[in-house]
Amino acid sequence: RNIREGKPATTTLKEAFASVSAGHPNDWLLSVEIAELAKKEENSDLVDKVLNHLEKVKSNRPEIVHLVDNGLELIFEKANA
Repeated sequence: RNIREGKPATTTLKEAFASVSAGHPNDWLLSVEIAELAKKEENSDLVDKVLNHLEKVKSNRPEIVHLVDNGLELIFEKANA
């Protein structure tokens, strides 16, 4: 939340992603938000890692594929607008 609001944060996006992907490997929502913030920060390495993780999540949870895809579409359309 602090990162999104531009406030000082005790955890970096990279650390948050590492924690989420290790501790909650099937979670998708926070990973999509991390992708959005990494895109905003122009951190392409982290964006790539998050997108790879989300592909794994989608293959494990086919029922949420449309949710992940819609969220990512909003992020990348906004970046291209």
